[in-house]
Amino acid sequence: MSYSRPSTYSQGYTPAQQRLVDKQREYQAFLKIHQQGQDLLQFFHQFGDKYDVLDGGSEAVGDAVEHWKTVFRATHLALNSLATKKIPTSAEDLTPVLPPGTLPDRLVRIPVEQEEGTEGGAEQGEQ
Repeated sequence: MSYSRPSTYSQGYTPAQQRLVDKQREYQAFLKIHQQGQDLLQFFHQFGDKYDVLDGGSEAVGDAVEHWKTVFRATHLALNSLATKKIPTSAEDLTPVLPPGTLPDRLVRIPVEQEEGTEGGAEQGEQ
């Protein structure tokens, strides 16, 4: 049985050269993984910044919804104030208090406070 020791590998490299080529391939693969990790990190930082903006916006919307009763009360007070500033002097003087187009043609009435009868009935139904 004859055993011949190969002096070169399949591509004509010596063992040291082959090890160097393998290490270069490993290094290139490591660089790709490292770059992808950096890209992912940058993406998450941008996502975090955008999430903070969304979070702040949702808090503002929540505050507006929480205080909608106050907004309607303030609007009601302002409209009443405008109405009392200009009271017609005679029955014939029917000029509008507000100029045309100030208010929309159709208004919706939203109850500010619930009636006691409906509130008590809802509580009894829950118990």
